[in-house]
Amino acid sequence: MFTIDEYRSKVQSLVNLPTLPIIATEIIRIIQEDKLSINQMLPIIEKDPPLALKVLKFANSPFYGLMEKVKSLRHAMVIVGVEQLGQLAMTFSVIRVLQDSGNGEQIPWRLFWEHSSACGYIAQLLHESLGISTITNPYSLGLLHDIGKLVFYKIDPNTYTMIYNYCQENKIASNQAEHEIAGLTHSEIGMWLAEKWGLPRSISRVIANHHNPTEMDEAELTTSTAAIALADQITNSLNLNFGSAETPEQPELSAGWQVLQNNHKLRDDEQLLQFIDKIQNQRDGIREMVQLLRK
Repeated sequence: MFTIDEYRSKVQSLVNLPTLPIIATEIIRIIQEDKLSINQMLPIIEKDPPLALKVLKFANSPFYGLMEKVKSLRHAMVIVGVEQLGQLAMTFSVIRVLQDSGNGEQIPWRLFWEHSSACGYIAQLLHESLGISTITNPYSLGLLHDIGKLVFYKIDPNTYTMIYNYCQENKIASNQAEHEIAGLTHSEIGMWLAEKWGLPRSISRVIANHHNPTEMDEAELTTSTAAIALADQITNSLNLNFGSAETPEQPELSAGWQVLQNNHKLRDDEQLLQFIDKIQNQRDGIREMVQLLRK
């Protein structure tokens, strides 16, 4: 176990930690520029044959239930759709480059990717269903919000394994166990990683505050942070969780929802409950998507 300064130094000096994949970086850029389209995505995906095969495999999966086999990449991209295509490409590229970082036999990292992908997906649906706007793409934020857990394990596997087991034994949240045992949390480590990767400040700051949205001191990032906090809470309430073993509080009681209500004059809790009911049946689809990406 190390001091906070030592942990930060280890993140900054990691030489064997992969950089954020070029494809993910490109997708973040074109999303930021609001230029996401088939024509923008096609040359990016064509440069990565394994990703192109994933897109074809995904388009031909039972997820879409097509009668005829999709053979061309462009057709597959049309079937999948631009928004989900960007999500799929980013998820696959990040999982592919980082999945070897989490290879602890005692820790089910498969659940980590299920949780991260589900959180991104739910954050995107929140954005669309509640009519809120965020500076950075909600899916990107959801996918990367817990990335500090992987890095925590990579730089200090014994301590992180201890933390994981402590969570399970005591039925508490992962950030609480991390703070009690190591004196810092995956949120801080994730922020340092985002800075090392050169990601936009909006991403690193949301990662840093996704468990404490009321403490975000930059007004323009308050909505993004609250949306990820709420998406994280909803994801856990659907039993798509990783690390945390506490019984999740009702999402309508979460700090993220309270911030969104205050900032956007949203209706009462019934609006959120209706949203949660709508996505209940999508849980299996989310798991199927992650399993396809990992095969």
